[in-house]
Amino acid sequence: LCRLNKKESLLNKFNPDYRYSTEFTVSSKSAWQDTGISINKGDVIKIKAAGTIYFDTAGRKANPDGEINPNQIYLAQVDDKGRCNYLLCREKLHSYTLVGRIGNPELTDFTKGFFVGSDLSTTAADSGNLYLGFNDGFVKTDRSGLDNGAVADNSDEFAVNIIVKPKRKE
Repeated sequence: LCRLNKKESLLNKFNPDYRYSTEFTVSSKSAWQDTGISINKGDVIKIKAAGTIYFDTAGRKANPDGEINPNQIYLAQVDDKGRCNYLLCREKLHSYTLVGRIGNPELTDFTKGFFVGSDLSTTAADSGNLYLGFNDGFVKTDRSGLDNGAVADNSDEFAVNIIVKPKRKE
């Protein structure tokens, strides 16, 4: 379900300052998805995302910034037993958003990563491959994989444009 568009963007041809410019699709039914882009600490990462994901049988939906017209705000937080059912948990991180991480795609670590949303520009704090994911509460409590029942009602995907500018040489 993850597709990396291997065509080089026109941006790369006209702006040699960018190391990478590509399009990527983030599935609503997968955990951390490898973009195939290697990031170096200090690189500038720019991500623009759009699309709508439906994530339950009641027709609730989200864009990369979070749930659209929610009845209440859900946060991707650790519960009172220290567990997290989301790809990434943070004190004030909204659930049902586009999130990212660099390096480790393992589900066991729910603390490393960052909110992407529909528009991100950041400097990489780590090196490794760039991973993106839909931050739904579909991770098993023991972090051993995805809960098939929770994933089954998800549909659609986010379309993502990724630009990476190398760290400035001193």
